[in-house]
Amino acid sequence: MVLDEVGYYGPNILDGANIIFFGIFYKELWLYIILGILLNRLLNGVLKQIFRVKRQEQIPFYGHIAKCYAMPSGHTQSVTYATTLMYFFNIYAFAIFLFVTLCTMRQRYVYRNHTIPQIIIGGIVGVCAAIFTIFFIKQKVN
Repeated sequence: MVLDEVGYYGPNILDGANIIFFGIFYKELWLYIILGILLNRLLNGVLKQIFRVKRQEQIPFYGHIAKCYAMPSGHTQSVTYATTLMYFFNIYAFAIFLFVTLCTMRQRYVYRNHTIPQIIIGGIVGVCAAIFTIFFIKQKVN
């Protein structure tokens, strides 16, 4: 299903869209956005190592992902990070980003890659990381 593919590739779609958007409209913030995306993904890896929550059995079963930890959802963390950033800069793009975010969250649950709490925690971490990024950017740019 197309929405499942949008959900699966959501982090790459939204991170790429953010890089392009900020590269065109906010060139002075472009490097901060790229660094924020990378640090957000690094934060997810660190949190997974701290929590060490094993994955449930997925449908369909993906052997390589089954060996990775599940808490918090990296897909959800990435898309909520990108969507929250866009909320502060373009409300129309935010609506599209929100749609992709919801597709991603749905896909992660339906395919049993994550439980509801793992998705919620990923979303909370992504939103908090984006707010921290916005705060940092305002301190540096102003």
